[in-house]
Amino acid sequence: MGKLDRLLAEQRAARDEARAELGRLLDHAKRDLAPATLGRRLMSEVRHAVALAATTAGEAANDNRGLLGAVATAALVWLARKPLFSGLTALAGRYRAPRRPAGKLRALGARLWQKLKDYADD
Repeated sequence: MGKLDRLLAEQRAARDEARAELGRLLDHAKRDLAPATLGRRLMSEVRHAVALAATTAGEAANDNRGLLGAVATAALVWLARKPLFSGLTALAGRYRAPRRPAGKLRALGARLWQKLKDYADD
């Protein structure tokens, strides 16, 4: 029976070791999955991704300065589009001769306008 007792003791020791290792692994997994740990890990990954994106954008901007200038100019023109268009319209109105229909055409326009008014009043 000595041999079986020794074998049983070895098996129990191996079982206890495996159980202790499993306990350590579970404790480690619990620490890794804690909300605070997940938040820190997520923030670290986000910081890394933002830094990588900023580095890539900086390199692209250095490589394509002309394109960057064109995009910046287009953005400025788009932001200032209303004042630019009103200024261009005023400038065009100042230098363009007014269009006035000739006699017969003016009379035709006046008659059509009167008919439209009459139709709208009915």
